[in-house]
Amino acid sequence: MIEKKHNHLYFNTQIKVCITLILMFALRTNFWISELLFSLGIPYLRFQKLWFLFIPATLILIKRYYNHKIQINNLFITSFFLFTHYFMETFLYGINYNPGHNIDLFHRWLYIYIIYIVLINLEPQYLSFTIKRSITLLIINLSIIYADLLGFVNVAQVAYGYDVFSGRLNSTQNLNIIADMSVFGIVLVYWLRYIKEPYKLFILKNNHIYLLFLFLPIIFLNASRGSLILLFSSIFIYSINKWFKVSMISKIIFFSIIISLFLLQNSITNYLLEQSFVFERLYSTPMSVESSSQGRIFQIVASWNNFLTSPIIGVGYNNAASGHFFNISRSNFQYTQILASGGVILFIIYFYMIYKFFAKSYNLISSSLIVRVILIFILILFIFRRPEFYFAIFGYIVYIQNLSLNEKYNNSR
Repeated sequence: MIEKKHNHLYFNTQIKVCITLILMFALRTNFWISELLFSLGIPYLRFQKLWFLFIPATLILIKRYYNHKIQINNLFITSFFLFTHYFMETFLYGINYNPGHNIDLFHRWLYIYIIYIVLINLEPQYLSFTIKRSITLLIINLSIIYADLLGFVNVAQVAYGYDVFSGRLNSTQNLNIIADMSVFGIVLVYWLRYIKEPYKLFILKNNHIYLLFLFLPIIFLNASRGSLILLFSSIFIYSINKWFKVSMISKIIFFSIIISLFLLQNSITNYLLEQSFVFERLYSTPMSVESSSQGRIFQIVASWNNFLTSPIIGVGYNNAASGHFFNISRSNFQYTQILASGGVILFIIYFYMIYKFFAKSYNLISSSLIVRVILIFILILFIFRRPEFYFAIFGYIVYIQNLSLNEKYNNSR
């Protein structure tokens, strides 16, 4: 009995270590820690994909194989997308087209799917651990970045920018992605609180309040418009859900606040524009080529025009926005980027895959708050970012929510 209990504890610890390593890869914590150690004179760890992804993934899948049948989800649509995208990039756009050594979108979704498959083969009791460990790793990432900004370490040359970066941070790394992941962290923190499994930050009470002081600053310091929109959209979805549970008095107070804000909108807008550069950037976002000398609007226009020239198969991912404006070859606006890359064919396949990963069904969307938040998060993020490895964690949460919904349906029959 003691030996069996010891083995169970050993495997629990082993699996948790494997989960942590995989999450470090998905959230890029391995990169930030490696850079931190390198700045202290410790050499880089070689073969990081092996140590942080492939070995722990193999151990989890082997254990799953011996205990249960390995779970495979979204295999057909993901394989179909990867094959179609690879085939189009390799053979359809002529001998002069260069898709690159690693086809970007193919590469990103291949790793997202590997991480996703590993996570869905965890036992259900590891969901809470996985989410809480993700929050911890995001805090570690931000702590290193803040330490770099304050001059304690030199990891990614994080500093207050000047010229085109005036009013925001500058770095050798894309801090917009870090700001997006901070919103991701806030979503996880408040969902845990919603399901009454709050994340514990040391011995502090009301941890969700203190965690905001960790996650929010990077959004405003980096003046990340997209991250701010993600934050407001997540708050909006949570607020709608909360609306049906509050008392009439609370609703009256809320409406009074809304009316007051409406009457004072000019003063509030002016204050925000003066005090926060992110609001100034958001307010001044150009909506046409004529109103801007540079920016994403040019990417959107260029990629849309390229789509119109080849609406069925597109012009290739690396040519999606090329040929119209100087130094613009790709669009961060994923909707026109995908249309221009592979035409209507790739667009339909790609966004059906997105639906299968982050929505599953109308019943799941309507019944699960976190699924609604995740789906809106992904669709809004595609306005200004490419997919990142941490999408696998969102997909894993949706998968577990779908299992729970199916279990409730089966038990009610």
